[in-house]
Amino acid sequence: MLRRSRNNGARSNISNRKGDNSEGHLDARGKTPAHAQQYYEKYMLMACESLAMDDRITAENFYQHAEHYFRLMNEFKSASHDQLIMVS
Repeated sequence: MLRRSRNNGARSNISNRKGDNSEGHLDARGKTPAHAQQYYEKYMLMACESLAMDDRITAENFYQHAEHYFRLMNEFKSASHDQLIMVS
């Protein structure tokens, strides 16, 4: 059986750009430390708002997202600390 692709033969135009950031650090997923901080704060705020509306399930979901970005921030701090030690 022959399978057809869903793009009707058109080639995908996906590039492997890393993006431009002022700090020059990217993790494997292309996130910068500033983005991690922003998303952490965003999800924490949404979790608090969900709790205020007595929606504990949605709040827990947002807390889990916030935790992911909290861990990313810690990875960035650890990596930058390791780089400082290697330079010294």
